[in-house]
Amino acid sequence: MTEFLKKICPVILAVLLFTPLQGRPQEPGEQALLEEQQKQLQKKRDTLRQEQDFLRFQKEFSVSDSKYLLLDFVKGAGQLKYKNRVLKSFKFTPSFKLSSQTIQPGSVALTKKIQTSGGWRSLTFGAALVIQMKSKAARREDRRVPRIAVSRSDMASLFYALEEGSRAYVVR
Repeated sequence: MTEFLKKICPVILAVLLFTPLQGRPQEPGEQALLEEQQKQLQKKRDTLRQEQDFLRFQKEFSVSDSKYLLLDFVKGAGQLKYKNRVLKSFKFTPSFKLSSQTIQPGSVALTKKIQTSGGWRSLTFGAALVIQMKSKAARREDRRVPRIAVSRSDMASLFYALEEGSRAYVVR
């Protein structure tokens, strides 16, 4: 019997040492709760990153000598700003339904200003956005680019205040 115990004891001891200790199995409700908490934390982290990006943008332009735009698509309003002072507030109407795929929040640069002999004006921010005048026969060179329409007087103010390379920040 002692020989049997001498042979079996090391085997039992090895099995116990190398077998990982497991607690009680998690219940399905706990797993779903953990996943929901992870999603909420991810959403909060994304929100904080967007806020940090916006604050960096504002800090950059508070010390620079440039005019810039803030566009809030939820409110349908924009502001032309210079060193944290509001030069002009305006309302706009988007030509698209607001969705996460339509236009991303963040900074965009003015790439092209267009003015025709008939007095029609538009501001193009790359492939991200076009600001144009409200009119019955609105020009649409590229229908894939999201557009917003502003009044004729607001467009005149924006057109002459901004230069190519000026920045706009899209807020949601």
